[in-house]
Amino acid sequence: VKPGGFEIFSRGHDLWSVLPWDPADRTFKATFSLAIGRLTPGATVEGATRELADLAPAMRKDLAKANDWGTNVHVQSLRESMTGNVRPMLWILLGAVGLILLLAAVNLGTLVLGRSVERITEMALRTALGASRGRLVQQIVAEQAVFAVAGSIAGIGLAYVALPALISRIPPEVPRTGEIALDWTVLLTVLASSIAVAVTIALIPAIVTARPNLQPLLRQTRMTETPGRRRALGALVAAQIALALVLGIGSTLMLRSMWNLQHVDPGFDPNDLLTFRLQTTTSKYRGIASGVAYFDQVRDRIAALPGVVDVGLAAHFPMSGYAWTTNARRPDQILAPGEQAPSVGWRFVHGNYFQAMRTPLKFGRLFATSDGMQSGPVTVVNETFAKRFFDQPSRAVGQMLVLRSGRTGQDESVQIVGVVGDVRHLGLDKPPAAEIFRPLTQTFMFPMGVVVRTSGPPQQIAAAVRQIAYEIDPVVPVAEMQPYTTMIADTLGRPRLLSFLLTIFAAAGLALGLIGVYGVVAYRVRQREREIGIRLALGARPASMATTVVTQGVQHAIAGIAIGLPAAFLLSRVMSSMVFGVTTHDPLTFTSLPILIVAVTSLACYLPARRAARVDPVVAIKQD
Repeated sequence: VKPGGFEIFSRGHDLWSVLPWDPADRTFKATFSLAIGRLTPGATVEGATRELADLAPAMRKDLAKANDWGTNVHVQSLRESMTGNVRPMLWILLGAVGLILLLAAVNLGTLVLGRSVERITEMALRTALGASRGRLVQQIVAEQAVFAVAGSIAGIGLAYVALPALISRIPPEVPRTGEIALDWTVLLTVLASSIAVAVTIALIPAIVTARPNLQPLLRQTRMTETPGRRRALGALVAAQIALALVLGIGSTLMLRSMWNLQHVDPGFDPNDLLTFRLQTTTSKYRGIASGVAYFDQVRDRIAALPGVVDVGLAAHFPMSGYAWTTNARRPDQILAPGEQAPSVGWRFVHGNYFQAMRTPLKFGRLFATSDGMQSGPVTVVNETFAKRFFDQPSRAVGQMLVLRSGRTGQDESVQIVGVVGDVRHLGLDKPPAAEIFRPLTQTFMFPMGVVVRTSGPPQQIAAAVRQIAYEIDPVVPVAEMQPYTTMIADTLGRPRLLSFLLTIFAAAGLALGLIGVYGVVAYRVRQREREIGIRLALGARPASMATTVVTQGVQHAIAGIAIGLPAAFLLSRVMSSMVFGVTTHDPLTFTSLPILIVAVTSLACYLPARRAARVDPVVAIKQD
């Protein structure tokens, strides 16, 4: 009994059995299995690759494979095999988290620097009363550490509540999700990093604040910012906008990619379609006559159910994660010694499969009940195959092909009787591959999957379908029963998760950036109240003062955009393998996001601008 949460290659497996190992069986020479081995102490992956490459010639001879079989031996660590596909996504998410942390740090730096100006008079008074510089720095840093601890505790509480919902969104191909938890390592790391960032950010303003020039400061009641601090605050706000822009562009690219994936034509209609697999792995159905008779009985019983429109069977469904290939060529294509024919997708279907999937017939005909063992071998190909081998799809009907037989493993000649539309078998983000379809009655393979087209929600007949399969043969397991839309949704789990998280990070980044803009603009309005009052007393219009305030905020945003656009352009190239139907330098994304940021920044400046417009000149002039 393996421990709970054990997984290898993928999740969802509960039982492991011994693989039959019979050299007399034809499947002994098949190459669809995965091998796992433990290296001897001191051995390397590169050394194991070389050893297997040395064994390839003898294996090629024993298994009667082509001369190029085993020439590209590849060994990789189990960790690389399990995490290699998701590592880019995890690195992007880690980078996004780092940007959020950096943005929060810059935001905190803006706050500390702004407050330091107002507290210089206070610090001068403390210094005059005997406080040392080190004591003042210690006080300011301790204040920020308290805020950091409080913020960390609040963040950990939020993470504790949100973690189960986040884990439920993680797609099945992401390994070791059962180990995700808020353990002491995570908690201490978060707490330590938060305090370290807060203290580091607060240290420089604290040192500057703790060394005031006493005489000028004690003679005035109000401290105004210096040009150096004004530039520093502006630079920090621009940095926040730049970081928010990078996150926003990344999330927008993923959202547009998700939109494109959800609206791409898969080549069939997944709606109102129920799918499941019948695991006929016993010797009872090894023969073609008994196997086909069993599947015919299942098909006919299900087809008689109310609400069922069509029933079909296939060895591998589109986007199910399974895809077999074979070698096919035209009879007039002469292969050199050791050369293999082109590799194409290899599918086995039965019943009204194409009708149930709503895959359109382009030319010729579909399989008929007369296409059996006593008739000539036939095949249906897709449009991509027909274009690749015959230039024009209409010319493919009636042509002969030479391909590998599913029964004997030898080459056989088959005739193309029809051409169907392309289906994105490998995924919505993958182009259609050249495919051939063989009738189950001529190439029996097991197990098979069943697709049921219904006139209503497919879940309504799920129980009845399962009962029929049990009544026909209770030994045959029914697996993976689900609506086809669920299967497609599972294939979009990774981009959906990445889009979801990046959108949250971008929203948080934009909120932090706007808070920074608002804080700086409001602070400057407060610092300039006397100046604004004088201007108003001299005849300046309140609307012009409000416009000046908004302009200051927009200037910060434009500076941040000027910094963020090149950075976003460079960093978005990392996402080139994760987007679909949109380039990583998409003009619409790189134009709309800056416009949005400028617009939202203007709104963030509204309250400070209104305050500036309502300054009472008499009160403002009397303040100092």
